[in-house]
Amino acid sequence: RHRSPSTENWVGVDKFIFWNSFLKKTFDPKAAQEKVLKHILEKNKNTIFGKEHHFSSINNYSEYQKAIPIQNYEDLEPYIERQIKTKNPELTSEQPILYARTSGTTSKPKLIPILRSTVNAYKWGQRIFLYAQYAAFRDMFSGYLLAIAGPAVEGHLDDGVPYGSMSGLVYKEMPWFTKRKFILPPDVFSIEDYDSKYAVIAAFGLAKKNVTAMGSANPSTFIKLLDVINTKWQDIIYIVRTGDFSKVQDLKESERDSISKYFYKDPERADELQQIF
Repeated sequence: RHRSPSTENWVGVDKFIFWNSFLKKTFDPKAAQEKVLKHILEKNKNTIFGKEHHFSSINNYSEYQKAIPIQNYEDLEPYIERQIKTKNPELTSEQPILYARTSGTTSKPKLIPILRSTVNAYKWGQRIFLYAQYAAFRDMFSGYLLAIAGPAVEGHLDDGVPYGSMSGLVYKEMPWFTKRKFILPPDVFSIEDYDSKYAVIAAFGLAKKNVTAMGSANPSTFIKLLDVINTKWQDIIYIVRTGDFSKVQDLKESERDSISKYFYKDPERADELQQIF
């Protein structure tokens, strides 16, 4: 039998593999960035965009600046749209596994290609950040973590490729030794009704006694969460006591079924919360 690694074990691995490697690069960040740039150019030199902008002849950052003007989304959109339709390497040699879709506040929603290598790089950066947090505030990892993300998949394009949230995808793909610390199952982020989602998040969060850290992309999330707790308090207490989400009226039956299997009722905790409130 193999024993599960403790927090100290995986943090030690992160320090050795991720943090130390990152720290070395900070002594010469320009060289590190040039190396990353050359890797990207080499990897994508045979794309339509790469050929049009002569990636194969670019050797450093100053040459890159001269060869490629600053791009906005409208400049890149034709390449993105054609790659979606044809699967030809228009903008990236690697096919996207997901498109991050913007909200469309200023114009129509934008589709940002997310590659497998993008996700891996994002996860690498997150582990560096987590190690830095752990080194400075070790107690924040002593209990459970409440992290709020977007849905990993919101829908699918015509070619079947999903679009959704980068934060949701990374949350869903966390390694098991990190995932066991997080309270919310990824299914929660896919709940469509806004208020219902926050009521469910509040129930999961309050049911755990030892929450030592909370995280979200937007601090106003926690103001909204507190508002939901204050206005739906009795419903949340009922959920904690019984494990029954039926009082969340706008929660679909399929959503209720998918999250209920992750929730454990706790009548004693419900009594404690009632006294606190």
